[in-house]
Amino acid sequence: MDREIDSGQSMNILLVGEPAVELSQLAEGLSQLGHRVTHQYGAADPCAIEPMPQVVLLAPESVSLKTVSCLAGCSQMLDVPLLLLGQHGDETLLSGLRTWDVAPLSSDPAVLDCHIRMLVRIGALKRRVRELEKQLDSQCAPVESMAEVVAGGMSGRWCSYELLVELTVRREQAREEERRRIARDLHDEMGQVLTALRMDMSLLRLRHGHQDESLLQQIQQAMKRVDSIIQVVRNVARKLRPAVLDMGIAAALQWQAEHFSRQSGIVSEVEIATGDFALDNERATALYRIVQESLTNVARHSRADRVCISLGLSDDGYELNVSDNGIGFDPTDRSRKTFGLMGIRERVLLLEGELSIRSQLNQGTHLRLRIPATRSGSTA
Repeated sequence: MDREIDSGQSMNILLVGEPAVELSQLAEGLSQLGHRVTHQYGAADPCAIEPMPQVVLLAPESVSLKTVSCLAGCSQMLDVPLLLLGQHGDETLLSGLRTWDVAPLSSDPAVLDCHIRMLVRIGALKRRVRELEKQLDSQCAPVESMAEVVAGGMSGRWCSYELLVELTVRREQAREEERRRIARDLHDEMGQVLTALRMDMSLLRLRHGHQDESLLQQIQQAMKRVDSIIQVVRNVARKLRPAVLDMGIAAALQWQAEHFSRQSGIVSEVEIATGDFALDNERATALYRIVQESLTNVARHSRADRVCISLGLSDDGYELNVSDNGIGFDPTDRSRKTFGLMGIRERVLLLEGELSIRSQLNQGTHLRLRIPATRSGSTA
């Protein structure tokens, strides 16, 4: 992740706008705070500035299609946050940029300094998210390419099938491992930065909020945006890899059912048999994903008001049951778009398990699967 901008760290700031008393005073004030400010105006190209600025301050009269198009069309400047000084009727032009905000032109330099740091941190978070997404794609692409080669080039049906299963297992393992790492990065790195950002804004409100009612309202709105970003980060991390899985499959299923009930209003019951559920990470994650997809189907299609989840031990492995009291469906109807069930079947197949689905119209649905304790012929 980009190195965090500390409260005393100087930055390269590009100020775009025609010379005026307010802008000159603003540039001087930011310079006194230790920043390196470059004031640019006229026909100068903002993309040609050296060194590359960490933030751009744009005066109201400089908000034009030409200026914004120049900034948005420069790949290096596309990730540089932009702060519009003062309200302007053409703010919609800024929608082509990735990170931007509005601040009063008459802001105190110290207040503006806090606003700038907040914007730079948000921009860094957005870049980090894009980097993590690219890493996830690059991790999965080689395995998927290998599967395509095997599917198109192998002549033996049995050999092709075995290799495709093995490659698919490796693909899922790579995806889950990458999800785990991304979730950890989101929680640790972004969580810390966002918490520090919120503390900075709280300090800004205490120091300067009483001086300007409009400034106080802007700070409070910014804090609400940060709170919403924090919640989004938590939700994304939880969807990628719930931390509760590290506490065991029983705790993970119990948490998942409670979360589902809060979100959907459907009563969820969980029954976990007593015994040693010593599942490896692959099997625990697969069972969690299967229950997750099953509950999604219940919420979307079943019209049920109650769902029951049970996990037990069998002679050679584990048995999972998910049932609801909804409207049911016809399992033999091949015209249904059952992508959720296809995903469940694929996971069960990769675990060498057995899956049965019983359902009748207006009599609910019952999903049962059994998986062995270990997958035969698995390789390291």
